[in-house]
Amino acid sequence: MQLETHEQIVVANWLREQGIFFTASAGGARTSIGTGKKLKMMGYKRGCPDLLIFEPRMPWHGLFVELKRSAVIGHSQGRPTPEQKEFEVEAIKRGYQFRFAYGSDDAITMISKYLNGDL
Repeated sequence: MQLETHEQIVVANWLREQGIFFTASAGGARTSIGTGKKLKMMGYKRGCPDLLIFEPRMPWHGLFVELKRSAVIGHSQGRPTPEQKEFEVEAIKRGYQFRFAYGSDDAITMISKYLNGDL
C-alpha cells in the first residue's frame, strides 16, 4: 500500500471516530483511461483535494484537505500540483478553508484546530 494511501486511511478512521461529516475524493486512485475519461465527463476536476470536511466554522463553510506524504527515509515530501494550488485559490474565494497536510499527524492536528476555531 502506498504511504499516502495509508496516511489517508488513518485520517479517515479518525474522522469517523469523531463523528465528522466528510467524504474523500477518488483523485488518488489509479483508474483505467476509460474510467478517467468517464469521471471527467461526470464532473471530476483535477486538483480536487483528498478530504472534504463539511463542518462549518466561522467564517468558513468547510475544510478541504490535500494530504501529502511526510518526508520519510528514501522518499521526499509530497508537493502540491499546479491544479491543486488552483483548486485551493478557488475554494478559498468561495468561503472554504483549504490546507495541505503532510502526513496523518499533521492532518489530524490541522483538522482539530479547524474544528476548535483555531485555524
